[in-house]
Amino acid sequence: MANEKGLLAAADKGGLALVAIGGLAALLAVLLPIPVFLPIGIWYQSESMSAFLAVAAGVAALGIALMGLTRAWVRLVLVHPAPLLAFGLAAWSVVAGAFQSLPWAGWYGSPEIGEGVYWYLELGIFVASGMILARTRWLRLALALGATAVIGLVTAATWYNAKDGSFQLIPFFFPDYLAFMGIALIALLAGLLQVGDRSRWLWPILAMGGGVVWVSTNYATIGLFLVMAPASVLLAPRVLATVAGARRGFAIFAILVPLAVSVTVSLPFLEPLSTQQNFVGRLANSALSRHYLSNVVVTASQADPAMALHGFGWGRYSDLLAIHLPVEWAVLNDTLENRYEWRHKLWDAVHRVDFHSHNYLLDAFIGGGLPAVILALLLTASIPFWARRKHLHLAGFFAVVLGGTAAYWFQLAGTMPYVALAMAAIASPRPRLIPFRMRIPVVPAALLLALGLFLGFTGARNILFAGHAFSFMPTMSLPLSAGSSGAACPDVFDDGGRGGLHLMHRLRTVASAAVGAVKKGQNLSEDVVQGLRGLACAAEAHVERGTSFRLLVATLLARADLAFAPPHPLLDRLTAEYLVNWETRLTQALRIAPRRHDLAAPYLLWLLKENRAGEFAAWANLLFERNPNDKVAIWFAGIALLEDPARAEEGLRRMRQAMEMGIERVIPVDPSIKEELLR
Repeated sequence: MANEKGLLAAADKGGLALVAIGGLAALLAVLLPIPVFLPIGIWYQSESMSAFLAVAAGVAALGIALMGLTRAWVRLVLVHPAPLLAFGLAAWSVVAGAFQSLPWAGWYGSPEIGEGVYWYLELGIFVASGMILARTRWLRLALALGATAVIGLVTAATWYNAKDGSFQLIPFFFPDYLAFMGIALIALLAGLLQVGDRSRWLWPILAMGGGVVWVSTNYATIGLFLVMAPASVLLAPRVLATVAGARRGFAIFAILVPLAVSVTVSLPFLEPLSTQQNFVGRLANSALSRHYLSNVVVTASQADPAMALHGFGWGRYSDLLAIHLPVEWAVLNDTLENRYEWRHKLWDAVHRVDFHSHNYLLDAFIGGGLPAVILALLLTASIPFWARRKHLHLAGFFAVVLGGTAAYWFQLAGTMPYVALAMAAIASPRPRLIPFRMRIPVVPAALLLALGLFLGFTGARNILFAGHAFSFMPTMSLPLSAGSSGAACPDVFDDGGRGGLHLMHRLRTVASAAVGAVKKGQNLSEDVVQGLRGLACAAEAHVERGTSFRLLVATLLARADLAFAPPHPLLDRLTAEYLVNWETRLTQALRIAPRRHDLAAPYLLWLLKENRAGEFAAWANLLFERNPNDKVAIWFAGIALLEDPARAEEGLRRMRQAMEMGIERVIPVDPSIKEELLR
């Protein structure tokens, strides 16, 4: 009996130590992308953070499981509304994934930030960890000091880089992510230092967080901050006088503000304002960009109404953008010298291939449909609804600004632990959504532990995978056609069901570099060509077994690069092998994205170059039959008619029509042809 008590006491102390290690370590994740630390992977500004947080969450989950053996209040933490809603969102996403084309992709989210099933499991673990650690005075102080130090360091580096431009010790290119850390700093300091809504010490804390928000230059957060900070501290205690009224009121505001921000980006006067060369114009253009991003989601849901039930998959916004790209007005031709004269010139999401809708509600809709949107809103609203009484109005401020910011910008993986700690610091320890009377609820904690450790050490977000993906280039000497099914590939790329985004990046990078070297007359080694052949084979195998649309597009663009490369003895053989099934892959892409006729343009130009008139005419007519109002279809159908003297004038008319519709936004047009058409 004594030995059993001793073991339980040791488990309790060891568990607390593990929770502290996991919780404190998570705060350091945001520093890992800085070059002097651990920048790994293709998307080095995020993949190291995601891998590290997985390990931290697994360690913390193990600590929670050990502490739960003896402490009843620890067991109740797991069913507190804040972590439970995060776990619920993760659970629903798993269910929804069963109805999505890439079920496992939603577990990992986009490699650029990693928001998905694992993200919300980790969020729940870190909220629960924060609630546990906040009960011990010296741990509260350690968390407050650690969070302040890291946020201060990152903020100072970002501020200095904004002034100098050459200071590279920053975790991310865009400073806007700092806004999440600024508002989280206010809530976590007030909660951990036990500074109530009416304390005079709240003002210095607000000033500190406000300074971080100001350095972020995230104007959406700055505007919300300037409105909500005075309202929360001065006005709200008078207007929302009762505790119950304040809880309900702030919870409702935490739902309405993100919805209002989502609607605001669709206001009709944004487009005229966006052309102004001033601060108002920049703000309007930013909002207009979000409007275009949201239109992609609307178009996708109209094409597939079932998305409302189960979504498309966390982190797959870039696929939706690629599938439903507004080809009718977007500028896709990088070589277009006068591209800045086009009306929609400022939408940079096309060339940047945005990986997030910049709206957490839209991304929740993509991740798991309307049920995920409801859970995401409830998660934000739960912050003030179940806050400590002394922090109630501060919790309202935090929830409203957090929700409004997340409806306009995305978080990084490294900012998520700070938001989790802020939620934990101001949360009331008492409420729970479901009864939980088991004496030793080891199973839930063990499941969280297993998921966290799987993710950290063996899952597709681990450090080994990121390094492998970064250097993946298996050499292949066999003819590519023999390995098109993947059977003869030297190495088939396995990313755990993510959809081949890392392989997409490798294929495009190596193909572009090889063709660029040939164009510049530089030496091209046999090893590089064999490596490119191995990448192409791996990509073909990945496409055959199910892949993201972006990888399929990458295989088309790589073929286009090779098809128009200057002659080279090493590259010509690979080109001949790779172009064999170009038509098959193009047909596959257009079946998924029928609006993307621009993807057919390189193939048709190549058919012209190769004097394959019959195949060219067949494809040109097919595109025109599919969409006679599409400028790409009109342009090539016009060229096809030039072969018939009786219809040559009609062909020229179509080509002029395509010029007026902006065919140059898709493909370059020879100046002499352009001059002839516009006479």
